[in-house]
Amino acid sequence: MEYIGGSGIIVLVSSFKRCCHHSLTPISLLLFSLFRFNIPNVELFAMKVMDLKGLSAQIQCESLKHKLLAKLPARRAAGGVLRAIMENGAKGAEVAISGKLSGQRAKTQKFSEGYMIKTGYAREEYITTAVRHIMMKTGILGIKVSIMLPHDPTGVKGVKIPLADSITILEPKEA
Repeated sequence: MEYIGGSGIIVLVSSFKRCCHHSLTPISLLLFSLFRFNIPNVELFAMKVMDLKGLSAQIQCESLKHKLLAKLPARRAAGGVLRAIMENGAKGAEVAISGKLSGQRAKTQKFSEGYMIKTGYAREEYITTAVRHIMMKTGILGIKVSIMLPHDPTGVKGVKIPLADSITILEPKEA
């Protein structure tokens, strides 16, 4: 959510099919009760996220959550999410599902693909992470999706700043 001046609040949504007046009303009532806004002074707007859904960790984490709630096997659900992320041009992705997946004992399964930075300043710029919790019949499952964004000099589809260890080889000048 993003606050714009004194006129309203913009809620970013992935699809307008799911977001309609019925789902915005409870959100507005919750905001008004929490922050004690005067209802006529603040409006709630829904704005669609760009077409880069595959590079949004929050959207991919919600997608994985709905797949697991629909009783899809964890390996298949994580594989589908990783494929969607990598097809949208990400450098790398990692999905971690922890909890009672099968059996009585809890464990963590990590699925990764591509190149992923774990430390340093570049991690703050290049990695987006989202965490969700799911109430299942056997207990709570934890989901973590991390996406390494690509380098994009325009800053539209990725990060403007190039990686510190990237090397560009220039053509030799003719004398």
